[in-house]
Amino acid sequence: MVDSEVSADDVKRSKPHPDIFLAALEELGNLDPETVIVIGDTRYDAAAADKAKLRTIGLLCGGSTKVELLEAGCIALYLHPADLLAKYHSSPLSKGVQHAKKSK
Repeated sequence: MVDSEVSADDVKRSKPHPDIFLAALEELGNLDPETVIVIGDTRYDAAAADKAKLRTIGLLCGGSTKVELLEAGCIALYLHPADLLAKYHSSPLSKGVQHAKKSK
């Protein structure tokens, strides 16, 4: 299920710098940022993704508050991964898949 991986060992700076997300985009073949959605559980995830021009879904299980995640740029919030999965069809992930299918 995983095509590739990028870790902190692959970049010079960690979040909130966008380096990890930029390295992931490159590893995946320089994907268009408009076709990517990050899922993160801290405001640092969202801030770093935003700097890389990526949208972020925030998970409240990581210790950041709703306000912190929204201020950092999250486009949607869910309690935890299972909540996002349960609401997948109404989430930005579902909309992103539909968009990708239309553009092929």
